[in-house]
Amino acid sequence: MKYVWKSCIVIFLFLLISCKGIQSYTDYDDQLNYALFSSYSFYNDMETGLDDLEEKRIKSTIKENLATDSIFLNDKSPDFMINFYAEIFQQNHRHNLGISIGTYGSSVSGNIGSGIPINSTENILSITVEFAHPDNNELFWQGISEAKINLNSTPEEKRKQLDKMLKKLFKDFPPKQ
Repeated sequence: MKYVWKSCIVIFLFLLISCKGIQSYTDYDDQLNYALFSSYSFYNDMETGLDDLEEKRIKSTIKENLATDSIFLNDKSPDFMINFYAEIFQQNHRHNLGISIGTYGSSVSGNIGSGIPINSTENILSITVEFAHPDNNELFWQGISEAKINLNSTPEEKRKQLDKMLKKLFKDFPPKQ
């Protein structure tokens, strides 16, 4: 009986790990001293792919995240410029694997098999944030955050989702030297 419970726990952990949450990826110039950056500005001519309300939410969330590292908005003489853009795409999933474990009396058995394919579609929001030098627009840091979203979310739910996505993206900013 202990074997059955251990097997169930292993399968549960596998399924829990395989569920996709917020994914974040960053790339950066590792030769820069990020401690020298204390101010930024947003590019004026960004083509974000978002409506004005979503742009305001993302700008606000970026400001909050950078302020925790004592980096503040300065439109006059910024240390770096910020560009961001977003894309919503659909991701198809095909599920057709079944795993089962059962007992009959004192014996334990298991089964792995396939079943009827079930198609499902998820909407994924991908946000890309880029930092560049103000004098030559050379990119030195880029982060991408992706998460499943509900297109019918309320403004408050959208704000919470953006907060989670960008908080995870900026978790390791500035990069440790």
